Amino acid sequence: MMKRVLSGLVFFCLLLLSSGALAQTVVQDNLACQAYYTSSEDPGNPLLINLEDRSTGNMTNWLWSFGDGTFSDEQNPSHLFPSPGLYTVCLTISNPDPSSYCWDNYCDTIYINIIHDCEARFSMLLDSLNEEPNTFLFTDQSAGNPNSWLWLFGDGDLSTDQNPVHRYMTPGDYRVCLLIAETDTTGIQCYDSICHDMATPPYFDLGGHLFTGQYPINNPLSTGDTGIVFLYRTKGNTLTPADTSRFTEYGYFAFPQRLNGQYLIRAELTKGSTNYQHYFPSYYPSGITWKASGIVGLTDSSSYHSDIFMVPVTDTVSGIAMIRGGIVQNDSKQPLAVKAYAEVLVYNDQMVPRTFAFTDVAGNYEIPSLPFGTYYLVAEVAGHYSRVTAITLDAAHPLADSVILELFNHDVTGYRDDLTRKVTEVGNIYPNPVEDKLWFDVISPVSVLLKADIVSITGQVRQTSPVRSEAGRLAVTIPTDNLAPGFYLLLVHSSDGVLVTSRKFIKR
Repeated sequence: MMKRVLSGLVFFCLLLLSSGALAQTVVQDNLACQAYYTSSEDPGNPLLINLEDRSTGNMTNWLWSFGDGTFSDEQNPSHLFPSPGLYTVCLTISNPDPSSYCWDNYCDTIYINIIHDCEARFSMLLDSLNEEPNTFLFTDQSAGNPNSWLWLFGDGDLSTDQNPVHRYMTPGDYRVCLLIAETDTTGIQCYDSICHDMATPPYFDLGGHLFTGQYPINNPLSTGDTGIVFLYRTKGNTLTPADTSRFTEYGYFAFPQRLNGQYLIRAELTKGSTNYQHYFPSYYPSGITWKASGIVGLTDSSSYHSDIFMVPVTDTVSGIAMIRGGIVQNDSKQPLAVKAYAEVLVYNDQMVPRTFAFTDVAGNYEIPSLPFGTYYLVAEVAGHYSRVTAITLDAAHPLADSVILELFNHDVTGYRDDLTRKVTEVGNIYPNPVEDKLWFDVISPVSVLLKADIVSITGQVRQTSPVRSEAGRLAVTIPTDNLAPGFYLLLVHSSDGVLVTSRKFIKR
């Protein structure tokens, strides 16, 4: 605080000297009296100045001019000035008696400054969703009432905005400083500064291929497929859209210069593509729901092989029944809102995915050409939750109309029958490498139905085995004698498609 006060005194002394305001004016007429006064600030009010006559001689009259248009004939007045500022206060003394006549005048400048307390503070936050790397949001959190700001970002750039946005063009360590001040027509009322050291975070490249079977999309020959890849940044169960990318004609997608962290990737073919109805919109590495997806971690290096194996639609749907309806966003804090371009997954009565559809701009969907039977519908939107809705279609009821699916921002009872609560553990594969059989243990406190897929490194499902586990520990055996030697993935899903675990193994 002392440093700030001294700096302020230096500043204002220079100001006053440059204006000549500090120069005292003394006009003497008769050495029989000499005008002089002192001033002091009232402890309870900095605008109230106590003036004390210190003149010498045999004077009988006093006249004070306070520099604000007011006057006083008291010997030692106290004067309340209207506002902070510079005032020239003059004292004129006199004695009109001819036998002891004298007259003198003394003027001095009084500076009244109400020092407001202010303290510089700020926060800085990396804009992790900005496509421009190393873009930071700076927020002024200073105390007091500053009305001017000067930011020094440490890279040679500066800003006078209160809450600037700044991008560092070169990664590195920087010292960021904020200088604040409160000023008015009378000058600076308070000022302060603070500095913080910061470092830019690492960025990496993320990319991969979209596989439809053994080869990436449009490889080795173009099939005319087009599509889009969505990138989400994850934090716990919260997903934040980060970017989108069109994959190239060779089936490769890329998200350059992504902030280190964990990501989820989703790909879908565009309507009209050759294989649009043949593959579900899929998540990395090979799943149709966001809860069953894998996570791509960018921690210390780029990832150029985050390949997505599109999940095939294995059954041909053909019939005369139909389901129509809509998807709405259910947020307790907001009215229900329609959800445009959201996906509807359709499962059969064994919870095997059969087909899918998307809502239109008005949030409506239509699923035609269904055989009679029982179906389960789920709204699938990354980062959202949905209940499972059962629909039965038969000759008497071939149309299920106005079937509304709700999306929630939180987990809801009745959806997923959460395997994280049911399945305590799925053990490792043994032996590994395997020969004609593989084993793994399922430990479950209740009965649960699982599905075990063996997937080749190119994304082809080589075999599927249902697994029904009773309460307790179950040793699961899966034959592998029909597999060619190579690397494989064992993907264990719940009956509603939630990925319970994934394991890599080698077939000799």
